[in-house]
Amino acid sequence: MVKKYRRATACLLVCFLVDAGAAWAQAHSPVFQVEPTMNTVPIPNGVPFRDACLNPSQWPTGWERADLFGNAFQFMAALGDGELAQCFSNVKSSGKKLVIAAGALKPQCTTGAACWSDVVGSLRRFRDLGGTPDYIEIDEPLSTGQQPMNYSYAVQQTGEFIGLARAEFGAVGIILQEAYPHQSAGTLSSFFRDVNNEAIARTGSGIQYAQVDHDWNAGGSASDLVSIQNSVRGNGMSFGVIFWAAGSWTWYDGLMHQGQMYRNWRSAGLAPDMLAVIDWTGAPSQTIPEWAGHDVFERSVRDFANTYAPAPTSTFGLGPNEALHANEFRTSVDGRFTLVYQGDGNLVLYSGSSALWASNTSGTSPGQAVMQGDGNLVVYNASGAAVWSSVTWGHPGAYLVVQSDGNLVIYDGVSPIWATNTNFF
Repeated sequence: MVKKYRRATACLLVCFLVDAGAAWAQAHSPVFQVEPTMNTVPIPNGVPFRDACLNPSQWPTGWERADLFGNAFQFMAALGDGELAQCFSNVKSSGKKLVIAAGALKPQCTTGAACWSDVVGSLRRFRDLGGTPDYIEIDEPLSTGQQPMNYSYAVQQTGEFIGLARAEFGAVGIILQEAYPHQSAGTLSSFFRDVNNEAIARTGSGIQYAQVDHDWNAGGSASDLVSIQNSVRGNGMSFGVIFWAAGSWTWYDGLMHQGQMYRNWRSAGLAPDMLAVIDWTGAPSQTIPEWAGHDVFERSVRDFANTYAPAPTSTFGLGPNEALHANEFRTSVDGRFTLVYQGDGNLVLYSGSSALWASNTSGTSPGQAVMQGDGNLVVYNASGAAVWSSVTWGHPGAYLVVQSDGNLVIYDGVSPIWATNTNFF
C-alpha cells in the first residue's frame, strides 16, 4: 500500500463503462435499462427504437452498459419483419434482456384480459421473429387506467394480466411501473406488495422490479423513495427508478439533473437496484450517434451512464488488482481514447496521438501500473518502488474506467473518487 503521497482533492466532472461479465460488477452497479424516445410524431413511430436497435455501433457506450433494452409494443410493432428480426438478434446475441412495455389497465381496455388481448398478437409476432420477451413492463395500471380507479380492482386486474402473460410466455419477468408523487409513497408501497402477492397466488412467482416513474418536477422526497425502496425489497422485489426530463426541462438537462439529484440522495440511503432511462416525451427526435450534440437521445444515455451508472470493466479499464505492464493498454468502448503504460515508464491517456494526461513518470524503468485492491492506482518501477499514485487507498474494490467522453476515472461503487478531468469530448 502506497501512502507516501499527500492526499489531494480533485474536481470530479466524471463519467463511465462496463464489463457485465465480471463477477464483481453486480456487487457495485445497478442494472441499467434503456428505452429510446417514444411518442415522436407520427404516433406510433418506431424509428427511434429501430435506429438504436439496428445500429449498436453508433452508441457503443450505452449499448455496452445496458442490461435491458426495449420499447413499448406499439412502437416496435410499427417495424417490418426484417428489421425486427435483426433487432432481436442484436439484443439477444449481446446478452441483453428484451423488455416489451404494455398496459394492464388503460381507458381503452378496462380489464386485464382486454388489455392482454390488445397486445398478445404483437407479442406472438415478436416471438416468431426471435423476440421472446425477457420482461414485460406494465405501464402504471393504478394511474393510467380508467379513472377513478378502484385500488382493489387495479390489483386484481393487474394480476390477471400477469397470469395471462405467464400462461403464454412461461416465467417471463415483470417490471411494474407506477407514478410518484401522483401516488403517495404509502399507496405505492402497498400496491407493489399487493400486486406481487396477487402474481404469486396466480402464477407461483412475483414481480421482479417495482419501478417508480418519478415526476420530480412535481415534488417528492428522498425519505419517501427510501421508504418505497425498503418496502419493495422487504417483499422480495428489486427497486427501480425511471430517469427522464420532467416539466419544461430539455431532455438532456432534465435527465442529468435527476441523475445528480439521486446521487445527492444516496446519503439518505437511496440506492436503486435499477436505473432506467425511458423517454415518453417525444423528444429528442434524433436517436444516434452518441458523439453528436446534446439534442440526440443516445448522447444523453452515454453521458448519463458515464456519470451516474458506472460499472467495473476489465475490457475498458482495470478491475481490482488488475495491472498494465510495459506497452500494455486499455481503450474506451468507442475506441477513441487509450490508456497506455509506456515502455519509458509513463502512464499516458491519449486521444488519437494527442496526450490528454500523464503520470509524468517517463524515464523510470517500467514495472507495472496496478489498480490495487485497496482502491489506489499505483505506478511501480522495475524494482517495485512506487513512482506515482492516485492517493485513493481506503476504497477496497474500487476500479478504473477509460471513458468514452475522454475521462479517466476511479470509482468506488458508483461514486467517483479520482479523475483526470479530461471529459471534453
